[in-house]
Amino acid sequence: MTTTSFLGLKKPADSDAINIGDLNFNADTLDAFAGETAAAQQRQDDAIDALANVGAKNALHVIDFRSGTSHIPGPVTNRGVTYTINADGTVTADGTSDPEDSSASSCQIWCEVARSGNYTFTCGANSATVSVDPDSLYDCFLGTQVGSAYTTLIRDFYSDEEQVKNTAYLEAGVPYRLNIRVHVGKTVDNEVFKPMLRPAALKDTEYVPYAPSNRELYEMILAMQNQS
Repeated sequence: MTTTSFLGLKKPADSDAINIGDLNFNADTLDAFAGETAAAQQRQDDAIDALANVGAKNALHVIDFRSGTSHIPGPVTNRGVTYTINADGTVTADGTSDPEDSSASSCQIWCEVARSGNYTFTCGANSATVSVDPDSLYDCFLGTQVGSAYTTLIRDFYSDEEQVKNTAYLEAGVPYRLNIRVHVGKTVDNEVFKPMLRPAALKDTEYVPYAPSNRELYEMILAMQNQS
């Protein structure tokens, strides 16, 4: 009997009797090797994916800033509250939502993600629980709009029982509308909202500004080369 040089599989000679133990040994050896190969490939894929996504903890890429349906560059004032997008992507809200109006003050931020996948949404400001309850200060949510129809996909809540609602599958290249809403008659004093869409696998909730991933930067370079 001889053995193979790499895995040591048993190779009985023509004159050797069939040994079930040898067959089982070869099968177990091949199965273990296949498992190790698959695990190594997964580690390599994970490493490549992690490298490609460096800088992409916050995937929320702002493409427009609106109040109602009119594009307004710079700070936006809606129903008594002024909203300002800061250089780091945070949004400062200041003022009192008109107590005589039946609708809450809100600003709309149009955004997109570069890669399709499951994302967790956070946006909460400094001092209050986010809730749709009109007695709370404000709420934040993100969804799609087709014509006049708006569909909420994700809400940002601090309460544990609502956490299931802050993760959803988002598609690359689709414009999503993020709403920050201050409820009727409520006052915010330079509240800083921190809108972030992070890959759902990431559990770190600390806010970081949007930054393109290595993959996005590579695609940008290719696009510029193709245009030149």
